[in-house]
Amino acid sequence: MQPIELVGRLNAIAPPDYGMGQEHPPIDDLVEALIQAFRSASTDQRKVVGDELNTAARSLLLNYAWERAVEAVRQESPKAVADGLIALCIDDGGFDLRDSIVRMAVLFRSAEKLGLDAVSLFHEAADVAVNPAFKDAVRAFPSRPPEQRDLRKAFFIVERFAEDGFTYEEQPLAVPWRLRPMTWKARLRRLLKSS
Repeated sequence: MQPIELVGRLNAIAPPDYGMGQEHPPIDDLVEALIQAFRSASTDQRKVVGDELNTAARSLLLNYAWERAVEAVRQESPKAVADGLIALCIDDGGFDLRDSIVRMAVLFRSAEKLGLDAVSLFHEAADVAVNPAFKDAVRAFPSRPPEQRDLRKAFFIVERFAEDGFTYEEQPLAVPWRLRPMTWKARLRRLLKSS
């Protein structure tokens, strides 16, 4: 099946109001077929695939990439890391580059946990990206300083074991007390102290 036909099927199966992190319809077989077709597609075909993806399908691809990062560790599967990266390259940063970078971080961490050559995996995935800026972001991710790849410090993500095994979990953004908005009581106290 041609990549564009698979994208049409993904667009059709994606719930119109679908957002990241929500339960989604079974998509693994469809996305795996899309990944295989995308890898062997021409640059022009890849561009058409990216142009045709709807927003909900893009969200599905980002969730798929996150799920592959988790499954890579649970199943000790290098293929899951590679598939997650290609799913990101299919989206090509079209949903939001920042969301793609978060997925790159968990995929990179999974590659580290499995002892894989993350640089090679990221470079191979970047080869199929169409958007030059996204291609550069994928290639450059393994070269980031360690603190910019650190899940906890840079992305507020922790590794933990749940009922069903290993997982990555996003933490709520912790706002330091000095950056929190002042309540009206605090503002009144501050005003009274200064007068």
